[in-house]
Amino acid sequence: MNGPAAVIKCIDFNRSFILISPVILIHYS
Repeated sequence: MNGPAAVIKCIDFNRSFILISPVILIHYS
């Protein structure tokens, strides 16, 4: 899978990871 669809999927994954990571840090701190 390559092209614009893969880029959009990667950006969406990164956005969700950025939103989730603070929650994980707070939960395990």
